[in-house]
Amino acid sequence: MKAGAIIPGVMESGINSDLPGIIKARVRENVYDTATGQYLLIPKDSMLIGSYDNGVEMGQERVLIAWNRIIYPDASSLDLGSMPGADQGGYAGVSDQANNHYVRTFGNALLLSIFSAGVQLSQPQQRGDTRGGYDAQQIIAGSLGQQMGQLGAEYARKGLNVAPTLEVRPGYRFTIMVTKDMIIPPWQG
Repeated sequence: MKAGAIIPGVMESGINSDLPGIIKARVRENVYDTATGQYLLIPKDSMLIGSYDNGVEMGQERVLIAWNRIIYPDASSLDLGSMPGADQGGYAGVSDQANNHYVRTFGNALLLSIFSAGVQLSQPQQRGDTRGGYDAQQIIAGSLGQQMGQLGAEYARKGLNVAPTLEVRPGYRFTIMVTKDMIIPPWQG
C-alpha cells in the first residue's frame, strides 16, 4: 500500500473534545493493494483504534485524530503509527457538532457587568453633614463590596475564555490518510 492511499472508516464510538480519549471505528469497505487493485489487504469490518486530543482553541470546529492500529477479524493487528484521520473530502480532522457555549460566555459577560456595577454602588457616598467624612460602616461596606466585586469579576472573566466542545457522533464516516508506504500481506481470512 503506497502513501496517499485511503482507508475508509465509520466511527463506532463518539468523540467529545472536553477530555482526550481513545476511539474505536470499523473499516467500512475492503481495501485493496494500490499497485494492481487485485489483492485484498484490509477486509471490511476490521477494527480501528485511534486517539484524539482535547487541545481545542476558540473558533476551532475540527477534531484531529491519530489512528494507531488495525485489528483484523482473526485478531492479528497492524500498527499504523498515528496516521491522520480526515473527513470524506480529505480535509484534516473531522467535524460534526460544535458547541461554542454562547449562553455561558454571554452569561459571564453579563455577570462581569453586574459585578462592576456592584463595586461602584458599594462605594461610600459622602454625606452632606458637617463632618464631611465617612463613618466606619461605610468604609467596611465599601471595602467588602470592592473585594467581593473584584473576586466575582475575576471569576466571570475566566468564564469568557471557554473553548468550544466538539463532538463527533458514532456512525460518522471518515478516511484514514496513509502517510507512508506499507508492506501488508494479502488477507487470507
